[in-house]
Amino acid sequence: MSYEEIRAMIEPTVAGFEQSRFYQDILEKGIERGIEQGSYREKEQTTVGLARAGMTKEFIANITKLSLEEIEQILRKHLS
Repeated sequence: MSYEEIRAMIEPTVAGFEQSRFYQDILEKGIERGIEQGSYREKEQTTVGLARAGMTKEFIANITKLSLEEIEQILRKHLS
């Protein structure tokens, strides 16, 4: 079988799957997770920048809305 023949056979199945609720749920959860990870990375960068500028952990926690434990973990990871 040629590539075109195989593609013609499976294309309707793939198109149907992409329209399924299951696929849409997975896609939506993946997008949400990506947004959350991006937001957390931004908070990490803010945390490191504020710490380097001499701000206290309490001040950083107030600005970033992260816990003191999260602040300490980020600082250990990036400033050790």
